Amino acid sequence: IDYVAVRTPSTTDGLPEAPSANAFPCDVVPGTHYAAIQRLAAAGIVDGSGDNADGEACFEPGRPVTRAQMAKFIAEAQRVLGQDVPASAADYFADDDGDTHEDNIDAIAAEGITQGVGTNAQGQDRYDPAAPVRRDQMASFLARKLDRLVDRTAAEPPPTATLSPTSATVAAGADFEGTITASKGTIDGASVKGCALSPPEVFAIENPAGAATLTFNVTIPAAQDGTSCRLDVVTTFVDGGRDTSSAIIRVTPTS
Repeated sequence: IDYVAVRTPSTTDGLPEAPSANAFPCDVVPGTHYAAIQRLAAAGIVDGSGDNADGEACFEPGRPVTRAQMAKFIAEAQRVLGQDVPASAADYFADDDGDTHEDNIDAIAAEGITQGVGTNAQGQDRYDPAAPVRRDQMASFLARKLDRLVDRTAAEPPPTATLSPTSATVAAGADFEGTITASKGTIDGASVKGCALSPPEVFAIENPAGAATLTFNVTIPAAQDGTSCRLDVVTTFVDGGRDTSSAIIRVTPTS
């Protein structure tokens, strides 16, 4: 079966790029943290805090993050990386029953990312979901989560990509055809840059089931006539999360 490569929007570092539309026009304006907020919203990691009287979504950027919200952020970030967040059968804390984020709180407790904040008068463990996250608590949350992500990465090496051919002679203005083969899993897409391609060419598997190979064509600009240049190919994968690897091809255009 042949799969067709089609151009699609690219992503950066596993997150969608900031969309052109402001997710929170009520109170988020361009500034230092604007792009980060928009990218996290597009990925589903952060939600708004409701709408204003004009029906505009609000984010309340100056408002503290609660411990319950922190649990959601950690769990959703893991999902963005393509990793499952196993549901916990245990109810770890007595004070989060009915909380919107209870499932995420129990999930990160099951992983050992949170240990709660002590017990109540009945000796039951507490999480204090409505309390703000202190900076020292945030450090523990992130350090424990990163430790577990590193453990998973070590246990399951990411797939690699092989590009063929690795060198070719292509006439200026003509097409170069390359094929990427995954060592395992399925390919999500590839970004090809270099040789004065502007902007970089972005390709994705059109078949929704994905494939272990991707064939693409790029046109070598006529301006490269008589020079040597390099095409850099960065491949992204569907299986096993958002692991990425790269392959490089050298092209010598001729007149």
